[in-house]
Amino acid sequence: MKLPIRQVLIFTFAFEIFIAVGIISFLSNKFSQIAINNIAEQWRSEVGNRIQNHVKNFLDNAQLMNQVNKNYLIQGDVTVTDLSKIQDFLYQQMQSFRSVPYTAWGSETGDYVGIARTHDNQYQVEIVSKATKGEYQTYQLNPDGTRGKLLKVFPNYDPRLRPWYQQAIKAQEATWTPIYLWFDSSRIALDTVLPVYDVQGKKLGVLDTPITLSNISDFLSQLKISPSGKSFILDGTGEIIASSEFELDSPIKNPSLKTLLAAHGKDSTIRETAAYLNQKYPNLSEIKSPLSFAFEGQNQRNFVRVIPFRDRGGIDWLIGVVIPEKVFMEIVWANNRLTLIVSMIALFVAIGVGIFTARWITDPILKINQASKAIAAGELDQKVDLYYNNEIGDLANSFNLMAAKLKQVFQELEFKTLHDYLTGLSNRVQLMERLAESLEQSQRNPDLNFALFFLDLDDFKVVNDSLGHLVGDALLKQVSHRIRTCVRPSDCVARFGGDEFVILVENIDEMANIDKIAQRILTQLNYPFNLENHQLFVTVSIGITISSIGYSKPEDILRDADIAMYYAKQQGKSRYQIMTSSLQIAAMRRFQLERELRDALKKGEFCLFYQPIICLKTGELSGFEALIRWKHPIHGLISPGEFIPIAEETGLIKVLDLWVLEAACQQMSQWQEQISFNQILSMSVNFSPIELIQQNIVEVVENIVQKYSFDCWDLKLEITENALMDSVIQVEILENLKKLNLKLSLDDFGTGYSSLSRLYRFPIDTLKIDRSFVTRIQLEKAGSSIINAIVTLAHNLQMDVVAEGIETILEQDTLKNLGCEFGQGYLFAKPLNLEAATELIKDSQMSQKTSFLQKI
Repeated sequence: MKLPIRQVLIFTFAFEIFIAVGIISFLSNKFSQIAINNIAEQWRSEVGNRIQNHVKNFLDNAQLMNQVNKNYLIQGDVTVTDLSKIQDFLYQQMQSFRSVPYTAWGSETGDYVGIARTHDNQYQVEIVSKATKGEYQTYQLNPDGTRGKLLKVFPNYDPRLRPWYQQAIKAQEATWTPIYLWFDSSRIALDTVLPVYDVQGKKLGVLDTPITLSNISDFLSQLKISPSGKSFILDGTGEIIASSEFELDSPIKNPSLKTLLAAHGKDSTIRETAAYLNQKYPNLSEIKSPLSFAFEGQNQRNFVRVIPFRDRGGIDWLIGVVIPEKVFMEIVWANNRLTLIVSMIALFVAIGVGIFTARWITDPILKINQASKAIAAGELDQKVDLYYNNEIGDLANSFNLMAAKLKQVFQELEFKTLHDYLTGLSNRVQLMERLAESLEQSQRNPDLNFALFFLDLDDFKVVNDSLGHLVGDALLKQVSHRIRTCVRPSDCVARFGGDEFVILVENIDEMANIDKIAQRILTQLNYPFNLENHQLFVTVSIGITISSIGYSKPEDILRDADIAMYYAKQQGKSRYQIMTSSLQIAAMRRFQLERELRDALKKGEFCLFYQPIICLKTGELSGFEALIRWKHPIHGLISPGEFIPIAEETGLIKVLDLWVLEAACQQMSQWQEQISFNQILSMSVNFSPIELIQQNIVEVVENIVQKYSFDCWDLKLEITENALMDSVIQVEILENLKKLNLKLSLDDFGTGYSSLSRLYRFPIDTLKIDRSFVTRIQLEKAGSSIINAIVTLAHNLQMDVVAEGIETILEQDTLKNLGCEFGQGYLFAKPLNLEAATELIKDSQMSQKTSFLQKI
């Protein structure tokens, strides 16, 4: 007879309801301390790891600063005696490494130059040279890196006699100094130092990046563990390195004070924790792995986490976190009495009923549960043998079928997880695993060098767009096969995404082998590909970086290879570029600008300048072109040629275009309120082609222009000639923009490839002649002929003409005689700030107007 398990559960459920309450209550009370221990362990481990990661990043950045500086001194175009160039380079480095407070160079000849960042984010330079006669002179640095006011002077300073210099010479490699007192007795520090030798092994000097202990204590004090939690860092002798309670004075009030034993510290919690550690571990350096323990102190139980922190430079510290138990016990104490009463009642009821039902119901379920846990642990070969003629037997059979299917699916999924579905190459996951393993091996054995190749097919999008994705996929398969033949079977070839491939070449001996591999790939991919009756030619750009540069994270290696590939594309594609220190510096500068560009709008760092547009017939003001400028708080005015390409690549150009449009509309409205107009002026605003393919661009522009009143102005949107070649830009979009009482101007005309048929169909009001044609007026008669053709074409299409870049009277007169209506350029005026543009508008509305036409 088949006895359904559901009936068994229904008959016993009424009894077991009390059992469940009792068991839960009992276990809650009994295991509350276990739960507290688990939570405390998780909390202190998390805080300890955060401290460990922060300290590691803090120290790694200081070491990376020295390594980059060394590369510059050895590979850069500078001598170690040229303190001026070294000062400029160190100043640039300090602006890139924001977490490093100080860096310096001391030479074997006794010269010294250091750059320090002050608390108000200013910079100082500290110099010792023959010119200072051995004095340690500190100057304020101007924003452009030149020396300013002399701040202080210390006599008789020789860097070669300082502890940090002597420690570096002694170690003959990158190392950390012992903790020492700065020569001016201002604070306690330890330095990461790196001796520098020339190619003949001659000692040149030492690079020094000091870290004050107060920097680390600042972080610990700001890390809120709990209202009464503490954190600290000790060295192997038990002396305090840093503490959330500021155990060490900074700056030092007692010049004889250096460090302090934690067992003698001012904070009682840290003091008792250190005493407990010293009792259990007389030699703290023996602690090799993280410790978690609890001890009684201050009339309460404290949870402690101790994490050893070491690096190859000689750092041997212990990170400690102390959290009082009372933080976790308050809720438990409030519920203990009620839990005890309910648990005791439920316990007695559960004893009788549980004995009857537990074995019959739970034994088969436990077997299935154990098998499920084994599967969860990765042991997929599981089968449950249960011969029950009820739902439990059915469950066992279903479980066995599921386990078999799961094993099959998992094996397939494991392959797909580590390989690219299209090409069968390794994917990004497997690549990063291999790269991490190679980096770890290289760090253990510096002779095991490896190289990373980052490949990107040139103009692959053209193949996809013109021949379809099926042909594109077939091309990727053939490309991957050819790449695979260019390297050894042991090397990792991965499809990184889209048309990007990455090659990890391990155990590479010399640079010549890297060049051979790169050239082999370029040659292989230059041969034609035959795909579905199409013969295709594809080139590739390759970026390469090598492990000998010195990396700590796989992501940094991949980033540098990608950067090198980007530079290869910039140089003309179908070539390779190996990462160098100069490329690293340029990339850091570009990355810094990109990051600051994202915040510039929020901080109000952009403004508009206005270049006058002049009527060539009357010489009077006709309007302006609105030009964006970036007023950087540190670098001053940054050229649009530097930040506009970054904005276009990152997509920020859409935000900038709309900001310029709204700022120009707002300013036209303000001028209309401030000035009495007797003639209409124009305002031209540049508009990226990216904007014109947005689905709601007409609605966005309409919302902006309707917010402001500027009846005395004609608003023109300027688009480039190349934008007309994009078939996505529909005539309908431009016509809808025209319905908003806007005019359209075609910028840089003559430099693109637009056909006359497309030009005829677009509702353009104005053609702007590119300055490259205007400049030719000075050089050749052909320049005038081209301009005459453009003017004639424009007039036949009922368009007016504006010439850009007019700088000479000859250009002015020639354009005027050829029938060009308007012009702009330095001959008339440079782009004007708001105040100058306002005065010019006021003058243009007077009866006696200024003429901009120049005469010989």
